Amino acid sequence: MAAQGFTNPILSGLGDAESVEGMRVSHTFFSLLGTVPTLGRDFVAEEDVFGGPTDVVLLSEGAWQRRFGGDDEVVGRTVILDGSARRIVGVVPSD
Repeated sequence: MAAQGFTNPILSGLGDAESVEGMRVSHTFFSLLGTVPTLGRDFVAEEDVFGGPTDVVLLSEGAWQRRFGGDDEVVGRTVILDGSARRIVGVVPSD
């Protein structure tokens, strides 16, 4: 079982701020779909606290290419979503 919810946070701190399409998902979401990150890792259970804040994100392949030029060193960098810092832990494929 996995949970998901949709959101449109403001991504800032990397050039012009923009509203991006996003999802809040449980740590089981990608493994349930059989999706393996292209780069980095998936979420882990310790990062999955209902109603709690999280400080990690996975980027879509499109966002990785568009905002970071496909830089393989993106994992570990920080992005600002709705004014809060989030550490990038991985990139998931577009398919």
